[in-house]
Amino acid sequence: MSAAPRSIWMTQSLPDAVSLFDHQNPAAVVVDLRGHPVGLITKAAVSREAGKNPDRWSSIRCAHLMEPLTSRLRPDDSIEGVLALYRDGGPRPLLVFNGDHPIGVLYPEYVLASTRASERPPPFVVTSGPESSTETHADIF
Repeated sequence: MSAAPRSIWMTQSLPDAVSLFDHQNPAAVVVDLRGHPVGLITKAAVSREAGKNPDRWSSIRCAHLMEPLTSRLRPDDSIEGVLALYRDGGPRPLLVFNGDHPIGVLYPEYVLASTRASERPPPFVVTSGPESSTETHADIF
């Protein structure tokens, strides 16, 4: 698990999100107008969007591109529980909470590196996370 990423308002633009990414945290927590976490936005997702819409990506708001929170992990949740979430919704970065406060992000690469191949969900392509976040688009990075 990586440290808690920085947060960004859902109304902010994708370039604002890009300014928050770094090697250790290629994701940002998207918060609503009350400051409550509502999703994650990743460097890989922004890069893909910039590649598809090079003339328009900078005007897109984070709410449009964020991955909504569909689960709330706790530090003591099991790997089996995480793998079940991946089977249900696909491998993706998951926000880890201590109570109501985000404390980190669990990236699929870390989970899969610590599990046997026979325990993993069906084959998939990892599109976000520290190792795969090296994909960049020259116009934004």
